[in-house]
Amino acid sequence: MTHSGGLSVLTVLLLLPGATVLASPDDLGAPATEARREAVRAFAERGEEALPELAAALQSDAWLVRATACIALGEIGPAASATLRPAFNDPDEFVRRQAARAARSMAGSEVVFDLLKATLEDPSPVVREGAAEALGSFGRAAVEPLTRTLTDEEHRVRAIAARSLGTIGPEAASAAATILDLYETKGGWLVVVAANDALRAFGEAAVPALTKSLYREDTWQRIHAAKLLGELGAAGLPPLIRRIEESPLGPAQETLVKLGTAAKPAIPTLVRWLTDDRRWFRWRIAGAISAIDPTVPEILPVFIDILRAGPRHEAGFAAWRIARIGPSAAEAIPLLEALLFDLKPDSSERMGAIAALKAIDGQARAVLLRGLQGQD
Repeated sequence: MTHSGGLSVLTVLLLLPGATVLASPDDLGAPATEARREAVRAFAERGEEALPELAAALQSDAWLVRATACIALGEIGPAASATLRPAFNDPDEFVRRQAARAARSMAGSEVVFDLLKATLEDPSPVVREGAAEALGSFGRAAVEPLTRTLTDEEHRVRAIAARSLGTIGPEAASAAATILDLYETKGGWLVVVAANDALRAFGEAAVPALTKSLYREDTWQRIHAAKLLGELGAAGLPPLIRRIEESPLGPAQETLVKLGTAAKPAIPTLVRWLTDDRRWFRWRIAGAISAIDPTVPEILPVFIDILRAGPRHEAGFAAWRIARIGPSAAEAIPLLEALLFDLKPDSSERMGAIAALKAIDGQARAVLLRGLQGQD
């Protein structure tokens, strides 16, 4: 009987509807992927009964048979742990990788756990990847070896270790500080995304490590720490606010701005910085406050000062921010009117003044009309 997938040796027997499908170890090395999957399913359905044949398959001269046998053993689960053990020492790295990945279903086996820990030292990166992936199924016991693996020389191994720690969840939060160090390593977005996902999975348990990272020298660490704290909602606000008490410009402040009205608890701290002697500094802070709550009264004098004495690009910035304030900014009307007459009709600054005058309402509408007529 020849299988449609192209098996060279086939002993898969489709007996009657609902009958058990039988397979031989040779079928594990079939050229067609679907045929190998069918063989794996057949062995898995037989469970422990199939272990002697799968043990024999691990001794095959064909690496593909041995590798696929590992997959079948993984489908059987913890009962297959002793049978799988020799595959961790297979001469072929792909077989060793499949052995490690198969161990994901054997989380209750101390023998397999010890084998996976040892496999983290395998000379092949792809094998170490498989071990790091599988350890994510072993819970708290795997936190220490996975944390050590975060310093692996291969970036893919580091990324997978981070993902496995994220799979474990808050119980792995002790690794948060080491995961944050990944932002300083090479590996690109693969490592960054894995680190972010793991830290998100830790939830509030990651707050202490994220808080410390707000004060590190590395810019990327500060940026990602602030972003992740912002995603935590109320639990992440206190460390962000404490950070802007010392340094109101930077990732912490930028995250608060993105949070919008949810960051209102930070406004008293930001308002205190409006007394700074540096004008550019004040308008940066006032801009941040206006993004969170434009009704804060302390910011209007800052914007009026910019309209009165600042360069044009700053005046445009102030006009757009005044547009957010609305009717309570009526005292800015004369300065906004000046922008209508002094600037080109299509300039961003003039558009900002028009937007602000419209938002202020009332008297501003008449001023706006006069200004537009003066430009025509």
